Amino acid sequence: MNENEFRKGYTKLLTSVWEDESFLGKLREDTNAILAGVGLPVPSGATETVKVFINYHPQKLH
Repeated sequence: MNENEFRKGYTKLLTSVWEDESFLGKLREDTNAILAGVGLPVPSGATETVKVFINYHPQKLH
C-alpha cells in the first residue's frame, strides 16, 4: 500500500464515522472487516485497537 492509498482509505474511514453514527459501532464490532472495506486491510497476525479521542456531534452545535 502506498501513501496515497493509505490516505484515501483513512479519509473514507473518518468520513464514514462522521456521517453514520452506527458506523463506529460496526468498526468496534468487526474492525478487520470494516478496515478492509475502506481499503485499509489489517495484515494477517496483526492486532488493531480502535480509540475515539473526540466525541463530535455537529448537529448539537447548532
